Amino acid sequence: MVAEEDFHTMELTHQSSELPQYLLDKHYYRKHGANAYYGQNNAHSKDHAARS
Repeated sequence: MVAEEDFHTMELTHQSSELPQYLLDKHYYRKHGANAYYGQNNAHSKDHAARS
């Protein structure tokens, strides 16, 4: 279903629907980076969750 929607979007816009690299990096590094705060059981994660 998602691939079909992407196909139709590309037909209409003639552009790629890829996410910019900075968004991919932000998503990846918030969980796996040196200062990870998502999905981690540490004080920084708990502090960040409390502010959200």
